[in-house]
Amino acid sequence: MKEIKSGDITVFDYEGSGSPLLFVHAFPMNNKMWNEQVNEFKSKYRVITYDIRGFGKSKDSFENIYTMETFANDVLELIVKLELKNVNICGLSMGGYIVQRAVLKAPEKFSSMILADSKAERDDDKGMISRSRFIDRLMKEGIGNFPDEFMKRLLYEKNYQNPGLYKFIKDVINEQTAKSLAGASIAMATRTSTTEQLKGLELPVLLMVGEQDTFSPIPNTERMHKLIKNSVMKIVPESGHLTPIENPKIFNKYLSEFLSQNSI
Repeated sequence: MKEIKSGDITVFDYEGSGSPLLFVHAFPMNNKMWNEQVNEFKSKYRVITYDIRGFGKSKDSFENIYTMETFANDVLELIVKLELKNVNICGLSMGGYIVQRAVLKAPEKFSSMILADSKAERDDDKGMISRSRFIDRLMKEGIGNFPDEFMKRLLYEKNYQNPGLYKFIKDVINEQTAKSLAGASIAMATRTSTTEQLKGLELPVLLMVGEQDTFSPIPNTERMHKLIKNSVMKIVPESGHLTPIENPKIFNKYLSEFLSQNSI
């Protein structure tokens, strides 16, 4: 594995010989959330992960003033830096928002898109107020008890009771800074809807969602499935919002089947 800098972004290139497979992590995680996918796919594809601006090992030259366009542009610059073509790109939740904007801005760079536990709609007023309150709390109190509180909604109940899984996710969240979490929250609150643009997308798309996801529940994915003409939808059992971590066996199975049919 090579650790590469693309501007402020730290990239992890596993140097496989196959088609590029780029993973974009969720909020409030970093590249480590894709460990199970890296192990599964690095022998068949050129697997690449990275830390979103301000997260993990990636720098913060923007002083935590982010938009979703900032994040999408980082992806496109990374692709140019690594001279990638026909990229298969996979994002979960916030990573899915980033992936959608990157693909819609430059569809010619991609051969397929995978969205997990994500949605096309922007926040409604209630969601924006909730994010504002969260940002205020981060700025006043820091991360504090946020990881423990967050995981009560984040995970399927059975997985929430798994101490090893719980510790792994909590440790990753605690690696982030309060300012970066606040900056990413502003980016999510101010993102645009992609519903109209997705209707014209020609790429093959895989949509996955945890059967017990409360952040991006199944109806959100069903709506995207109706919007995107060349899409397939899969429900990941015994999973909440973090499907690739909660049920990696099934997640990887669905992803492998999709890529075998659609990767160039």
